[in-house]
Amino acid sequence: SGSSSKPITPQASAIIEGGTTIADNKATTVITDSQMNKAIEAATEENKTNPIIGVELGELTNKQAVEFDVSPEILSSIVNSNGTLELIAGEALFTFDNDALATILKEANGENITFSFSYATNANISTETAKIVGDGLGFEFTVIAGDKIIHDFRGNVKIKVPYSAGYSENYNRIVVY
Repeated sequence: SGSSSKPITPQASAIIEGGTTIADNKATTVITDSQMNKAIEAATEENKTNPIIGVELGELTNKQAVEFDVSPEILSSIVNSNGTLELIAGEALFTFDNDALATILKEANGENITFSFSYATNANISTETAKIVGDGLGFEFTVIAGDKIIHDFRGNVKIKVPYSAGYSENYNRIVVY
C-alpha cells in the first residue's frame, strides 16, 4: 500500500490573502502594494533577520492554474528586509529564498513579476519530458517578467506538494524535472 503524505505547513509569520480574478483557466491573486507592505512590516517585526512573507493563492487544481503578480518595488522591499517569499496554493507550497528573489528582481529589469503554477499535462510539455514522466504527476511553475521567462534563480526555491506513492510506485523513481 502507498504511504500517506504529511500536511504541508507554511513557515510564514505574516500570511495575506487577496482577491482572485479568474480568466482563461487561471486564478490570479490580486494583492495591493499596501497589503504587501503591511505583511512585510509584520513579518519583519516577528523575525528581523529573515522575515517570511506568505501569500495565499487560490487552490491549485488540474483544471486551473494559479498566478500571483508582484511589482518590482514590493519584491525589492522583501529583498531589502532579507526576506523569504512563500506562495501557498492550497496544499502546495513554493518558497523562494532571499538570493532567489534578488536574482528574480535583477532579471526582471523593472518589470512586474508573475509567478505561475499549474499541473503539467502531456499537452504542454515536450515529447522527451512526457516520456520521462509517463503517467506520473507533474507540475509546471514559471516566473515571468514582461515577456522574459526567468529560469536561473541563483538561490533556493523549494516546492512542496502532498503526494502519496501508488501501490507499486517506487519513491526512488519519482521524477523531478
